[in-house]
Amino acid sequence: MSFIFKRLINTATKDYFKVFPKTFPEQRPTFKVDLRKLRKEYRGLQAINHPDLNQKLNQEEGASSVINHAYNTLKSPLNRSQYLLKLLKGYDVAEDEFFRTRQMADKELLMTILEIHEELENANENDIEGLKQENDARIQETVQELEKLYEAEDYDAAALGTIKLKYWVNIDTALKNWELGKPVELTH
Repeated sequence: MSFIFKRLINTATKDYFKVFPKTFPEQRPTFKVDLRKLRKEYRGLQAINHPDLNQKLNQEEGASSVINHAYNTLKSPLNRSQYLLKLLKGYDVAEDEFFRTRQMADKELLMTILEIHEELENANENDIEGLKQENDARIQETVQELEKLYEAEDYDAAALGTIKLKYWVNIDTALKNWELGKPVELTH
């Protein structure tokens, strides 16, 4: 492993955008990501640093782990948004009481989630595909909203959008795990 890459990995444990200098040449955090470019750079870095492909196990294993974690964080809009909020503002959307309180104040969102939960519980196999398409549209719309909010540096609104996205992702998981007659579990 080169000296430069060692130094990069050490600083990248704090800032995952620095792990992928070709994807993020400005090396500054951003919500908008070219996923093809990220995946290509990830594969290239893993080819060089994967412990199974290299005899210098201890060093490369650490680098490989950082690369994997950085990639998995940045490729997912939800994980990326949570990471950005923590990195840029110190917000932990899942833990911060301020955002939990604001989330509960959004009655319209809560009613929508309750309605979707009820639809899932009453769904049959023919309904699931339509529910998936509706939820995919909600996810896409929320991701686009988040892109605009991050561009405007409106981090409080981005935090609330991230909470909303987390609900849609949880609904997506429930739809993927849906089985007729089984209880539907939505996590928050």
